Amino acid sequence: MTTLQAPKIQAGYEPLPGYRLEKRIGQGGFGEVWRAGSPGGMKKAIKFVFGSHDQSRATREMRSLERIKGVRHPFLLTLERFEIIDDQLVIVTELADESLEDVQARYRKNGSCGIPREKLLSYLNDSADALDYLHDSYKLQHLDIKPGNLLMVGGHVKVADFGLLKDLRDVECSVVGGLTPVYAPPELFDGRPSIHSDQYSLAVMYQELLTGTRPFSGRTIAQLASQHVHSPPNLEPLPPSDRPVLAKAFEKTPERRFPSCREFVEALRDARKRPVSVASSTDTPIFGQQEAKADVADLPLLADGGGLLPEKAKTESATKHALVIAIGGSGAECVRELRRRVADPRMSSGLKLHSVLIDTDMRTIHSMRLAEASDRVPKCNLIHTPLKTAHQYRENGTEKLRSISRRWIYNVPRSGATEGMRPLGRLALVDHGEMVTKKLSESIHQLIEEVGQESVDVYVVGSLAGGTCSGMYIDVVHLLRDLMDKSGLADTKILSLLTSAPLLVDQRNPIAAHDTQAALVEIEHFLKAGNGYPGDEGAGWPSVPAARTPLHDIYLVAGASNSRFGISPVDTIVEYLWADVNECDELFEQARSPAKQEKGTVSKLGFRSVGVVPLGDSHRLEQGLLAPALVREVMMAWIGNPATASNRASFVVQRLMRRIGLSPDAITAQIQNFLTEKQITTDAAVESKGSSQDSDAGVAKPDPVTLQIEALANGGRFDWMCAGWINNLYREISVGLSDRRVDLVTAVESLKLIKDQAAKMKAHAFDSLTDLPNTSGNSRPQSKSDRDFVCRTVRAVTAVQFDHLSRSIKFLEERLERFSTILAIAINESKQNSREENPWASMPDEIKAYLPELKNCLHDAAVNSYLVRPLNDQSSNVDARYLITELSRQATDLVIPVVQQHNNLLVVELGKEMKHDSVQSDGTKAFNTAKMVQHSIDATQTMPDSGQRLTDSPVTIEEALELARPELLSLGGMQRLVLVVSNEIERGRMESELRAIYDGAVTVAVIPGAAPKLVHEAQQIELKNVLSRLSALNGGNEHVTARLSSRTDVAW
Repeated sequence: MTTLQAPKIQAGYEPLPGYRLEKRIGQGGFGEVWRAGSPGGMKKAIKFVFGSHDQSRATREMRSLERIKGVRHPFLLTLERFEIIDDQLVIVTELADESLEDVQARYRKNGSCGIPREKLLSYLNDSADALDYLHDSYKLQHLDIKPGNLLMVGGHVKVADFGLLKDLRDVECSVVGGLTPVYAPPELFDGRPSIHSDQYSLAVMYQELLTGTRPFSGRTIAQLASQHVHSPPNLEPLPPSDRPVLAKAFEKTPERRFPSCREFVEALRDARKRPVSVASSTDTPIFGQQEAKADVADLPLLADGGGLLPEKAKTESATKHALVIAIGGSGAECVRELRRRVADPRMSSGLKLHSVLIDTDMRTIHSMRLAEASDRVPKCNLIHTPLKTAHQYRENGTEKLRSISRRWIYNVPRSGATEGMRPLGRLALVDHGEMVTKKLSESIHQLIEEVGQESVDVYVVGSLAGGTCSGMYIDVVHLLRDLMDKSGLADTKILSLLTSAPLLVDQRNPIAAHDTQAALVEIEHFLKAGNGYPGDEGAGWPSVPAARTPLHDIYLVAGASNSRFGISPVDTIVEYLWADVNECDELFEQARSPAKQEKGTVSKLGFRSVGVVPLGDSHRLEQGLLAPALVREVMMAWIGNPATASNRASFVVQRLMRRIGLSPDAITAQIQNFLTEKQITTDAAVESKGSSQDSDAGVAKPDPVTLQIEALANGGRFDWMCAGWINNLYREISVGLSDRRVDLVTAVESLKLIKDQAAKMKAHAFDSLTDLPNTSGNSRPQSKSDRDFVCRTVRAVTAVQFDHLSRSIKFLEERLERFSTILAIAINESKQNSREENPWASMPDEIKAYLPELKNCLHDAAVNSYLVRPLNDQSSNVDARYLITELSRQATDLVIPVVQQHNNLLVVELGKEMKHDSVQSDGTKAFNTAKMVQHSIDATQTMPDSGQRLTDSPVTIEEALELARPELLSLGGMQRLVLVVSNEIERGRMESELRAIYDGAVTVAVIPGAAPKLVHEAQQIELKNVLSRLSALNGGNEHVTARLSSRTDVAW
């Protein structure tokens, strides 16, 4: 047998007639390329594909050649012919001068890191033109773009090697083998090529040819595949202006890249024409490294020259509309206070407040529902997004939760709360995604129907330091942006007012700093150019382009209630938002606008912050500290002292037993009177049957008297007795609570004693009943059988009724204990905003002396509505937050006149001393507090107009200056101080006081009718500095922060 051998590929070999091989110019794992002479003396390139023509590589090449053979373009390498020679695929093309790989090697040999940028862009432009032509005209993608496949011909680049060319109209097309992992886009590893795949490869190649480094450092196929699919590219070697462009081209989602390769190259050309600054992962200092500088510079004044804004007339009839989206507990606090202000006729606001609350906690939702008592404010749209149990998630499937880590899905706390874990907040949001979208859309449409052509302000409020808002905020604000864009509100900005963890170690809540850091890392990602919001397919949320992100309009308010005036970040947000939607709208809008010298530039990634301290009638001392402490005192009195409850109960129970008629004599008389009144005797049962024995059957029948007694006891005819005892108990306990003779703990102990006494009476008190009084109404003496019947009835009825009583008392006990728990929770929560256990202790003696009477006043005003009535109404469902809100409001109204009176007396005394007036000795210094509360003493009538409005204030100008400074300014940035006053008299006094202690620039705004306030605006607080400080506070434990990432489908 003769064996045929394939000819050896070497110089001089003619694979095709007239085509003689001259020199091998390239070789790889799939074939080799030779330079060859051709008929007519032209030089050509001949490629030999390894393997027989029916093997996979050659088959792919054949399919690609069939697709490309009819395509002509000046920047596509010309295909001459291809044939099967000796069972091997042979391809003839025009001969190129060199590849871009060769060009880069030449530059590197000469000491350069890569090809000069302008020259490289011209090469990319040629490549992009050819690749877009392939797609636009033939729906083809090359899918193997790399420097070795871009060949130089006559100073221009031509795209070559079409071995992976794919027709994207073929729904079955996939790519796995043959791709080059260094340049392959992430979708190719999943076998799903896209019309934007070549753009990604072109971007990888651009960075490599320009800088000599690649965006991904993997060395193995597995490493590179993982990095392309999951990791962010390293863009640090690139010029800063190129980074946002490459970031967009490197999007993991193909649809979020540039629409075409040409647009990608054009963006690179345009990048040098505009200044761009992009923060990257390396911008964040290493743990422990302090910020290089925390310089703070003044922003330009809001008016020319001296910074005095002209007096602006206040529009009386204008109605402003605002939509506030609250997320989580802190957001709910903001909305609750805003709604209270709108409902308060004393605030004289023209605001029409539309609000939405999203929360996982039903208590927050219920508390908001309870607070909706005024028709002046539209109802809040409440969106409850509860967490489910891990079992329910397993049962219902997790298909729509693909963006959530399974670690969180299957480890939901038994409490059903987020417990500060932000991924759980997002889990709840995504799980209820369709419902959230529907309700937000409804709120926007309702708003548009009511507003018409009028403008509207939109806000998002919440805290990044908790589990709910921190996990939900990014999705909610982008969903809101998309819904507003589709509803004709594209020009309406969304202003986010968010609290963060304080910039100090908080041992009570260490997870807050990690939550804040994790949230800011994700916000930083979406703030970078090209990193548009990807949406969430499972929740049905669309993507939002980076150019439409609302994350540029964030105010971040850090800090805790660490001042003696109890000012919290939530207070700051409420004050700023309230001023922004009322008299300070134009002022704040101007303050938020970039300064003139900033326009045309893009600053580093950063935030704004703000501090607002009302002057004049703000009553921070009363509202922030004294009123909550007064509420705690009253609630503790309502609960009582467990240590003394048993002793008090022993006296209370005697009165209660007597008042409700729970004694053997009283019970016996009640039953006997009832039997007499209803004429119930033994006659009817006995007269018809004299015998208790059935003569025929010989079986004993039940005693008819016994049957009658059992029917009376168990038939419900005496249930009025137990109902009466319980009603009397409720009444007596309610009266005792109201007049302070009984507290909840004492009431519970008393009920236990009553239950014990009833049990003893049931067992023994009625055993000795023998001689009963005659209650028949006639002189006929009762027979022995009648007395026996009554005695037996009394014992049977009391046994049944005492069983009913025991169960009813147990229910009442549980209700009292539950309410005690609610009060204890309210007491604990109200302490969180105060450094001092009892701020009244540090008050002047003149104020402190009023505390007992104030407690009595608050008790009298509130006990029936917030203690007695809920105890008696079984449908009532009062919670701790509702109690705190309502009682604090009443307490504030009580405390304010006391503090005002004290301040006014000080002013009067000071005036007397200055005039050397003698002090009157008759002086009844004390006065009735209750009367003072209802008829506030207007001591300001005796003061000059220009003078003493600040005497009502809990803070001086100096204190306000300290309190208003945003805590984030400690990290550097730009600042502007604004003093808002309502008239020239206030301006003259307050401005002079402020300038006496503050050397910086001050803008003074005179707005008639405005409440005076000091506003400290901060801008350009670099995000990298905030993240650095939080990282230091977290001990550099980035692992914990990383575990709190809210989604797994984004490479943070």
